[in-house]
Amino acid sequence: MRWLPPAELAVDVRANGGPLPRRWRCGRGGGRAIASVETSVDGVRWAPASLEGGSLVLPPDTRQLRYRYSLEEARRRFGPRLETGAGGDGVWALNGAAYLLRPLGLAADAPVRTRFGPSALVPWTLDGEGYARVRARDLIDPGFHGFGVRSRQIPLGGGVVETVLLPGARRVDDDAVARWLAQAGQELISLCDRLPAARVVVFVQPVPGVAEASPFGMVLRSRPPSVGIYLGGEADEAALARDWVAVHEFLHLALPRLRPDPDWLSEGLATYYQEVARLRSGRIDARTLAEHFAWGVRQGRRESDGRSLEECSRSMHRLRCYRAVYWGGALFSFDLDLALRERTHGARGLEDALAALRNRNFEATPGAFARAVDSLAGEALFASVAARHVEGPAFASSEPLLALLGVRKGSGEAGEASERALATLRPGS
Repeated sequence: MRWLPPAELAVDVRANGGPLPRRWRCGRGGGRAIASVETSVDGVRWAPASLEGGSLVLPPDTRQLRYRYSLEEARRRFGPRLETGAGGDGVWALNGAAYLLRPLGLAADAPVRTRFGPSALVPWTLDGEGYARVRARDLIDPGFHGFGVRSRQIPLGGGVVETVLLPGARRVDDDAVARWLAQAGQELISLCDRLPAARVVVFVQPVPGVAEASPFGMVLRSRPPSVGIYLGGEADEAALARDWVAVHEFLHLALPRLRPDPDWLSEGLATYYQEVARLRSGRIDARTLAEHFAWGVRQGRRESDGRSLEECSRSMHRLRCYRAVYWGGALFSFDLDLALRERTHGARGLEDALAALRNRNFEATPGAFARAVDSLAGEALFASVAARHVEGPAFASSEPLLALLGVRKGSGEAGEASERALATLRPGS
Protein backbone atom coordinates (compact mmCIF):
# COMPACT_ATOMS: atom_id res chain seq x y z
CA MET A 1 0.00 0.00 0.00
CA ARG A 2 1.33 3.46 -0.85
CA TRP A 3 0.06 7.00 -1.36
CA LEU A 4 -0.40 8.53 -4.79
CA PRO A 5 -1.42 12.15 -5.45
CA PRO A 6 -4.20 13.15 -5.35
CA ALA A 7 -5.54 11.18 -2.36
CA GLU A 8 -5.35 7.58 -3.56
CA LEU A 9 -4.33 4.23 -2.15
CA ALA A 10 -2.21 2.10 -4.46
CA VAL A 11 -2.72 -1.60 -3.76
CA ASP A 12 -0.24 -4.19 -5.05
CA VAL A 13 -0.98 -7.89 -4.48
CA ARG A 14 1.68 -10.46 -5.30
CA ALA A 15 1.56 -14.23 -5.26
CA ASN A 16 3.70 -16.15 -2.80
CA GLY A 17 4.69 -19.21 -4.79
CA GLY A 18 1.79 -20.25 -7.02
CA PRO A 19 -0.71 -18.06 -8.87
CA LEU A 20 -3.18 -15.76 -7.14
CA PRO A 21 -6.73 -16.99 -6.48
CA ARG A 22 -8.82 -16.26 -9.55
CA ARG A 23 -11.98 -14.89 -7.90
CA TRP A 24 -12.01 -11.66 -5.85
CA ARG A 25 -14.79 -9.64 -4.28
CA CYS A 26 -15.24 -5.99 -3.25
CA GLY A 27 -16.52 -4.97 0.13
CA ARG A 28 -18.39 -1.75 0.89
CA GLY A 29 -19.19 0.57 -1.98
CA GLY A 30 -19.06 -2.22 -4.57
CA GLY A 31 -15.71 -1.00 -5.87
CA ARG A 32 -17.09 2.26 -7.24
CA ALA A 33 -13.97 4.13 -6.08
CA ILE A 34 -11.58 1.45 -7.37
CA ALA A 35 -9.85 2.20 -10.68
CA SER A 36 -6.86 1.26 -12.83
CA VAL A 37 -7.12 -2.48 -12.19
CA GLU A 38 -4.32 -4.41 -13.88
CA THR A 39 -3.04 -7.99 -13.80
CA SER A 40 0.25 -9.61 -14.75
CA VAL A 41 1.57 -13.13 -15.14
CA ASP A 42 5.23 -12.10 -14.88
CA GLY A 43 5.34 -8.62 -13.29
CA VAL A 44 6.46 -7.12 -16.61
CA ARG A 45 3.54 -7.36 -19.00
CA TRP A 46 0.30 -5.86 -17.71
CA ALA A 47 -3.28 -6.26 -18.90
CA PRO A 48 -6.27 -4.16 -17.82
CA ALA A 49 -9.06 -5.83 -15.87
CA SER A 50 -12.45 -4.60 -14.76
CA LEU A 51 -14.81 -5.13 -11.85
CA GLU A 52 -18.28 -6.35 -12.69
CA GLY A 53 -20.93 -6.12 -10.01
CA GLY A 54 -18.26 -5.84 -7.34
CA SER A 55 -16.50 -9.02 -8.51
CA LEU A 56 -13.21 -9.59 -10.30
CA VAL A 57 -12.07 -12.75 -12.11
CA LEU A 58 -8.34 -12.92 -12.83
CA PRO A 59 -6.86 -14.64 -15.89
CA PRO A 60 -5.25 -18.04 -15.24
CA ASP A 61 -1.72 -17.99 -13.76
CA THR A 62 -1.95 -14.35 -12.60
CA ARG A 63 0.98 -13.61 -10.30
CA GLN A 64 0.33 -9.92 -9.56
CA LEU A 65 -2.70 -7.65 -9.18
CA ARG A 66 -2.64 -3.90 -8.72
CA TYR A 67 -5.27 -1.19 -8.52
CA ARG A 68 -6.01 2.22 -7.01
CA TYR A 69 -8.66 3.36 -4.55
CA SER A 70 -9.51 7.06 -4.88
CA LEU A 71 -10.30 8.57 -1.49
CA GLU A 72 -11.43 11.78 -3.18
CA GLU A 73 -13.81 9.86 -5.46
CA ALA A 74 -15.17 7.94 -2.47
CA ARG A 75 -15.80 11.19 -0.61
CA ARG A 76 -17.50 12.67 -3.68
CA ARG A 77 -19.76 9.65 -4.12
CA PHE A 78 -20.56 8.81 -0.51
CA GLY A 79 -19.67 11.93 1.48
CA PRO A 80 -17.06 12.08 4.28
CA ARG A 81 -17.90 8.73 5.85
CA LEU A 82 -15.71 6.52 7.99
CA GLU A 83 -17.07 3.53 6.10
CA THR A 84 -15.65 4.62 2.73
CA GLY A 85 -13.19 7.46 3.41
CA ALA A 86 -13.08 10.42 5.81
CA GLY A 87 -10.42 13.04 6.41
CA GLY A 88 -8.36 15.22 4.11
CA ASP A 89 -5.03 17.07 3.85
CA GLY A 90 -3.09 13.82 3.89
CA VAL A 91 -4.94 12.32 6.89
CA TRP A 92 -7.52 9.64 6.09
CA ALA A 93 -9.42 6.77 7.66
CA LEU A 94 -11.78 4.22 6.19
CA ASN A 95 -13.13 0.72 6.55
CA GLY A 96 -10.55 -1.63 5.09
CA ALA A 97 -13.38 -3.52 3.39
CA ALA A 98 -14.00 -0.45 1.20
CA TYR A 99 -10.69 -0.71 -0.65
CA LEU A 100 -9.30 -4.22 -0.06
CA LEU A 101 -10.38 -6.77 -2.63
CA ARG A 102 -10.98 -10.07 -0.87
CA PRO A 103 -9.81 -13.36 -2.41
CA LEU A 104 -12.46 -16.06 -2.51
CA GLY A 105 -11.81 -19.75 -2.10
CA LEU A 106 -8.98 -19.49 0.43
CA ALA A 107 -9.18 -21.49 3.64
CA ALA A 108 -10.13 -19.28 6.60
CA ASP A 109 -6.78 -19.96 8.31
CA ALA A 110 -4.66 -19.47 5.18
CA PRO A 111 -1.80 -17.04 6.00
CA VAL A 112 -1.81 -13.73 4.15
CA ARG A 113 1.10 -11.27 4.29
CA THR A 114 -0.06 -7.76 3.41
CA ARG A 115 1.98 -4.56 3.28
CA PHE A 116 0.25 -1.39 4.48
CA GLY A 117 3.36 0.76 4.93
CA PRO A 118 5.09 1.73 8.18
CA SER A 119 2.91 4.84 8.68
CA ALA A 120 -0.42 3.02 8.41
CA LEU A 121 -2.59 2.38 11.46
CA VAL A 122 -4.50 -0.89 11.22
CA PRO A 123 -5.89 -3.33 13.81
CA TRP A 124 -2.93 -5.68 13.35
CA THR A 125 0.70 -5.35 14.40
CA LEU A 126 3.00 -4.19 11.58
CA ASP A 127 6.65 -5.13 11.24
CA GLY A 128 9.39 -2.63 10.47
CA GLU A 129 8.56 -2.64 6.76
CA GLY A 130 4.83 -2.16 7.32
CA TYR A 131 3.73 -5.77 6.71
CA ALA A 132 0.94 -7.45 8.67
CA ARG A 133 0.69 -11.22 8.99
CA VAL A 134 -2.99 -12.11 9.07
CA ARG A 135 -5.32 -14.93 8.11
CA ALA A 136 -7.64 -14.95 5.11
CA ARG A 137 -10.64 -14.61 7.43
CA ASP A 138 -9.24 -11.30 8.69
CA LEU A 139 -9.83 -9.77 5.25
CA ILE A 140 -13.57 -10.40 5.53
CA ASP A 141 -13.86 -7.73 8.23
CA PRO A 142 -10.52 -5.90 8.25
CA GLY A 143 -11.62 -3.04 10.52
CA PHE A 144 -10.84 0.65 10.21
CA HIS A 145 -7.53 1.72 8.67
CA GLY A 146 -5.77 5.07 9.04
CA PHE A 147 -3.18 6.71 6.79
CA GLY A 148 -1.15 9.76 7.78
CA VAL A 149 -2.82 9.78 11.20
CA ARG A 150 -1.46 10.47 14.68
CA SER A 151 -2.79 8.43 17.58
CA ARG A 152 -3.01 8.75 21.34
CA GLN A 153 -2.93 5.76 23.68
CA ILE A 154 -5.22 5.40 26.69
CA PRO A 155 -4.22 2.53 29.06
CA LEU A 156 -7.37 0.72 30.12
CA GLY A 157 -8.21 -2.57 31.81
CA GLY A 158 -4.96 -4.35 31.00
CA GLY A 159 -5.00 -3.14 27.41
CA VAL A 160 -4.78 0.01 25.32
CA VAL A 161 -7.40 2.12 23.57
CA GLU A 162 -5.60 3.82 20.70
CA THR A 163 -7.51 6.91 19.59
CA VAL A 164 -7.27 8.87 16.35
CA LEU A 165 -8.85 12.30 15.89
CA LEU A 166 -9.47 13.02 12.22
CA PRO A 167 -9.39 16.57 10.79
CA GLY A 168 -12.45 18.75 11.31
CA ALA A 169 -13.64 21.74 13.31
CA ARG A 170 -14.75 20.99 16.88
CA ARG A 171 -15.34 22.88 20.11
CA VAL A 172 -13.68 20.38 22.45
CA ASP A 173 -9.92 19.84 22.63
CA ASP A 174 -7.96 16.59 22.41
CA ASP A 175 -7.87 16.12 26.19
CA ALA A 176 -11.66 16.42 26.47
CA VAL A 177 -12.11 13.77 23.77
CA ALA A 178 -9.64 11.48 25.57
CA ARG A 179 -11.54 11.90 28.86
CA TRP A 180 -14.84 11.15 27.09
CA LEU A 181 -13.52 7.91 25.60
CA ALA A 182 -11.73 6.93 28.82
CA GLN A 183 -15.01 7.34 30.74
CA ALA A 184 -16.81 5.09 28.28
CA GLY A 185 -13.97 2.59 28.53
CA GLN A 186 -14.09 2.56 32.33
CA GLU A 187 -17.83 1.88 32.19
CA LEU A 188 -17.13 -1.04 29.87
CA ILE A 189 -14.52 -2.39 32.32
CA SER A 190 -17.01 -2.14 35.19
CA LEU A 191 -19.13 -4.77 33.45
CA CYS A 192 -16.51 -7.16 32.10
CA ASP A 193 -13.43 -6.52 34.34
CA ARG A 194 -10.98 -6.10 31.46
CA LEU A 195 -10.68 -4.72 27.97
CA PRO A 196 -11.91 -7.55 25.69
CA ALA A 197 -8.83 -7.12 23.44
CA ALA A 198 -5.27 -6.10 24.21
CA ARG A 199 -5.61 -3.19 21.77
CA VAL A 200 -8.64 -1.42 20.37
CA VAL A 201 -8.30 1.38 17.80
CA VAL A 202 -10.93 4.15 17.89
CA PHE A 203 -11.30 6.64 15.01
CA VAL A 204 -13.18 9.87 15.77
CA GLN A 205 -14.60 11.95 12.90
CA PRO A 206 -15.92 15.47 13.69
CA VAL A 207 -19.26 16.36 12.07
CA PRO A 208 -19.88 20.08 11.47
CA GLY A 209 -22.98 21.76 12.84
CA VAL A 210 -23.96 18.96 15.25
CA ALA A 211 -24.40 19.93 18.92
CA GLU A 212 -24.97 16.46 20.38
CA ALA A 213 -21.88 14.55 21.45
CA SER A 214 -22.19 11.85 18.82
CA PRO A 215 -24.86 11.23 16.18
CA PHE A 216 -23.59 7.75 15.36
CA GLY A 217 -20.93 5.13 16.02
CA MET A 218 -20.06 1.62 14.90
CA VAL A 219 -17.90 -1.35 15.84
CA LEU A 220 -16.10 -3.42 13.21
CA ARG A 221 -15.37 -6.98 14.27
CA SER A 222 -11.81 -7.10 13.03
CA ARG A 223 -9.32 -9.10 15.06
CA PRO A 224 -8.74 -7.11 17.26
CA PRO A 225 -11.85 -4.93 16.90
CA SER A 226 -11.89 -1.29 15.85
CA VAL A 227 -14.41 1.45 16.54
CA GLY A 228 -15.58 4.48 14.57
CA ILE A 229 -17.40 7.35 16.29
CA TYR A 230 -18.72 10.58 14.82
CA LEU A 231 -18.18 13.59 17.11
CA GLY A 232 -20.53 16.58 17.01
CA GLY A 233 -18.47 19.57 15.95
CA GLU A 234 -20.54 21.92 18.14
CA ALA A 235 -20.63 19.58 21.16
CA ASP A 236 -19.18 20.93 24.40
CA GLU A 237 -17.88 19.00 27.40
CA ALA A 238 -21.33 18.97 29.01
CA ALA A 239 -22.67 17.20 25.92
CA LEU A 240 -19.86 14.64 26.14
CA ALA A 241 -20.77 13.99 29.78
CA ARG A 242 -24.38 13.22 28.75
CA ASP A 243 -23.40 11.02 25.80
CA TRP A 244 -24.46 7.39 25.49
CA VAL A 245 -23.08 6.54 22.03
CA ALA A 246 -19.43 5.97 23.02
CA VAL A 247 -20.25 3.59 25.87
CA HIS A 248 -22.87 1.85 23.68
CA GLU A 249 -20.26 1.11 21.01
CA PHE A 250 -17.64 0.08 23.57
CA LEU A 251 -20.14 -2.32 25.14
CA HIS A 252 -20.49 -4.15 21.83
CA LEU A 253 -16.87 -5.21 22.41
CA ALA A 254 -17.96 -7.13 25.52
CA LEU A 255 -20.94 -8.80 23.85
CA PRO A 256 -20.62 -11.99 21.80
CA ARG A 257 -20.84 -11.67 18.05
CA LEU A 258 -24.10 -13.42 17.29
CA ARG A 259 -24.42 -15.41 14.07
CA PRO A 260 -27.08 -14.99 12.84
CA ASP A 261 -27.48 -11.61 14.50
CA PRO A 262 -31.02 -10.53 15.40
CA ASP A 263 -30.61 -6.78 15.92
CA TRP A 264 -33.21 -6.73 18.69
CA LEU A 265 -30.90 -8.93 20.77
CA SER A 266 -27.44 -7.47 20.07
CA GLU A 267 -28.55 -3.83 20.03
CA GLY A 268 -31.00 -4.42 22.86
CA LEU A 269 -28.25 -5.78 25.10
CA ALA A 270 -25.98 -2.83 24.29
CA THR A 271 -28.82 -0.36 24.94
CA TYR A 272 -29.72 -1.98 28.25
CA TYR A 273 -26.15 -2.00 29.47
CA GLN A 274 -25.41 1.56 28.30
CA GLU A 275 -27.98 2.60 30.93
CA VAL A 276 -26.79 0.13 33.57
CA ALA A 277 -23.13 1.08 33.11
CA ARG A 278 -23.81 4.80 33.42
CA LEU A 279 -25.97 4.18 36.49
CA ARG A 280 -23.20 2.23 38.20
CA SER A 281 -20.55 4.82 37.35
CA GLY A 282 -22.72 7.62 38.72
CA ARG A 283 -23.18 9.44 35.42
CA ILE A 284 -26.95 9.00 35.74
CA ASP A 285 -29.23 8.12 38.65
CA ALA A 286 -32.04 5.56 38.79
CA ARG A 287 -34.70 8.17 38.04
CA THR A 288 -32.88 9.30 34.89
CA LEU A 289 -32.50 5.69 33.79
CA ALA A 290 -36.24 5.18 34.24
CA GLU A 291 -36.97 8.32 32.21
CA HIS A 292 -34.74 7.04 29.42
CA PHE A 293 -36.64 3.75 29.35
CA ALA A 294 -39.99 5.57 29.36
CA TRP A 295 -38.84 7.74 26.45
CA GLY A 296 -37.52 4.72 24.55
CA VAL A 297 -40.78 2.83 25.00
CA ARG A 298 -42.85 5.80 23.81
CA GLN A 299 -40.70 6.31 20.73
CA GLY A 300 -40.38 2.60 20.04
CA ARG A 301 -44.11 1.94 20.34
CA ARG A 302 -44.82 4.72 17.86
CA GLU A 303 -42.25 3.40 15.38
CA SER A 304 -43.35 -0.23 15.71
CA ASP A 305 -46.95 0.70 14.79
CA GLY A 306 -48.32 -2.59 16.12
CA ARG A 307 -45.63 -4.77 14.54
CA SER A 308 -43.76 -7.41 16.50
CA LEU A 309 -40.23 -6.79 17.70
CA GLU A 310 -39.05 -9.58 15.43
CA GLU A 311 -40.62 -7.93 12.36
CA CYS A 312 -39.20 -4.53 13.30
CA SER A 313 -35.76 -6.07 13.71
CA ARG A 314 -35.91 -7.94 10.42
CA SER A 315 -36.87 -4.77 8.51
CA MET A 316 -35.20 -2.19 10.77
CA HIS A 317 -33.44 -0.21 8.04
CA ARG A 318 -36.33 -0.30 5.59
CA LEU A 319 -38.90 0.70 8.21
CA ARG A 320 -36.48 3.02 10.02
CA CYS A 321 -37.72 1.71 13.34
CA TYR A 322 -34.40 1.86 15.16
CA ARG A 323 -35.78 2.96 18.52
CA ALA A 324 -38.33 0.15 18.44
CA VAL A 325 -35.56 -2.40 17.96
CA TYR A 326 -33.03 -0.90 20.38
CA TRP A 327 -35.45 -0.17 23.22
CA GLY A 328 -37.61 -3.23 22.61
CA GLY A 329 -34.46 -5.31 22.96
CA ALA A 330 -33.39 -3.32 26.03
CA LEU A 331 -36.74 -3.99 27.71
CA PHE A 332 -36.35 -7.70 26.94
CA SER A 333 -32.83 -7.63 28.42
CA PHE A 334 -34.08 -5.97 31.61
CA ASP A 335 -36.90 -8.51 31.92
CA LEU A 336 -34.49 -11.40 31.36
CA ASP A 337 -32.04 -10.02 33.91
CA LEU A 338 -34.86 -9.63 36.45
CA ALA A 339 -36.09 -13.17 35.86
CA LEU A 340 -32.63 -14.72 36.04
CA ARG A 341 -31.81 -13.00 39.33
CA GLU A 342 -35.18 -14.06 40.71
CA ARG A 343 -34.65 -17.72 39.73
CA THR A 344 -31.16 -17.77 41.28
CA HIS A 345 -32.12 -15.76 44.39
CA GLY A 346 -29.84 -12.94 43.31
CA ALA A 347 -26.78 -15.15 42.82
CA ARG A 348 -26.65 -14.84 39.02
CA GLY A 349 -27.66 -12.31 36.40
CA LEU A 350 -27.47 -11.67 32.68
CA GLU A 351 -23.85 -10.52 32.99
CA ASP A 352 -22.89 -14.02 34.15
CA ALA A 353 -24.36 -15.57 31.01
CA LEU A 354 -22.47 -13.08 28.84
CA ALA A 355 -19.26 -13.76 30.77
CA ALA A 356 -19.65 -17.50 30.17
CA LEU A 357 -19.84 -16.88 26.41
CA ARG A 358 -16.86 -14.51 26.49
CA ASN A 359 -14.77 -17.13 28.26
CA ARG A 360 -15.54 -19.68 25.54
CA ASN A 361 -15.54 -17.66 22.36
CA PHE A 362 -16.55 -14.19 21.27
CA GLU A 363 -18.76 -15.68 18.57
CA ALA A 364 -21.98 -17.49 19.42
CA THR A 365 -25.38 -18.33 18.03
CA PRO A 366 -28.54 -16.95 19.65
CA GLY A 367 -29.23 -20.55 20.64
CA ALA A 368 -25.92 -20.77 22.51
CA PHE A 369 -26.76 -17.53 24.31
CA ALA A 370 -30.16 -18.94 25.27
CA ARG A 371 -28.55 -22.13 26.58
CA ALA A 372 -26.09 -20.10 28.68
CA VAL A 373 -29.03 -18.28 30.30
CA ASP A 374 -31.06 -21.47 30.78
CA SER A 375 -28.08 -23.26 32.32
CA LEU A 376 -27.84 -20.61 35.03
CA ALA A 377 -31.61 -20.51 35.58
CA GLY A 378 -32.08 -24.28 35.64
CA GLU A 379 -35.04 -23.99 33.27
CA ALA A 380 -35.99 -22.80 29.76
CA LEU A 381 -36.05 -19.15 30.82
CA PHE A 382 -34.82 -17.42 27.66
CA ALA A 383 -37.66 -18.66 25.45
CA SER A 384 -40.36 -17.86 27.98
CA VAL A 385 -39.16 -14.26 28.40
CA ALA A 386 -38.62 -13.83 24.65
CA ALA A 387 -42.20 -14.95 23.98
CA ARG A 388 -43.44 -11.93 25.95
CA HIS A 389 -41.41 -9.48 23.89
CA VAL A 390 -40.54 -10.81 20.45
CA GLU A 391 -43.58 -12.50 18.94
CA GLY A 392 -46.59 -10.28 19.71
CA PRO A 393 -46.97 -6.51 19.29
CA ALA A 394 -43.82 -4.78 20.46
CA PHE A 395 -43.92 -3.24 23.95
CA ALA A 396 -47.09 -5.11 24.96
CA SER A 397 -45.30 -6.14 28.19
CA SER A 398 -43.76 -2.75 28.91
CA GLU A 399 -46.07 -1.32 31.61
CA PRO A 400 -45.20 -3.73 34.49
CA LEU A 401 -41.48 -3.33 33.77
CA LEU A 402 -41.68 0.45 33.63
CA ALA A 403 -43.61 0.38 36.92
CA LEU A 404 -40.75 -1.55 38.54
CA LEU A 405 -38.42 1.22 37.40
CA GLY A 406 -40.70 3.77 39.05
CA VAL A 407 -42.35 5.17 35.91
CA ARG A 408 -45.86 6.44 36.65
CA LYS A 409 -48.45 5.12 34.24
CA GLY A 410 -49.85 7.76 31.92
CA SER A 411 -47.52 10.62 32.82
CA GLY A 412 -44.23 8.90 31.96
CA GLU A 413 -42.63 10.63 34.93
CA ALA A 414 -40.30 8.64 37.14
CA GLY A 415 -40.41 8.24 40.89
CA GLU A 416 -38.62 5.76 43.13
CA ALA A 417 -37.58 2.47 41.54
CA SER A 418 -38.56 -0.76 43.26
CA GLU A 419 -36.05 -2.66 45.38
CA ARG A 420 -36.33 -5.55 42.93
CA ALA A 421 -35.31 -3.33 40.01
CA LEU A 422 -32.44 -1.74 41.93
CA ALA A 423 -31.15 -5.15 43.04
CA THR A 424 -30.97 -6.11 39.36
CA LEU A 425 -29.48 -2.88 38.06
CA ARG A 426 -27.00 -2.49 40.93
CA PRO A 427 -26.52 -5.93 42.50
CA GLY A 428 -24.70 -5.88 45.81
CA SER A 429 -25.15 -2.14 46.37
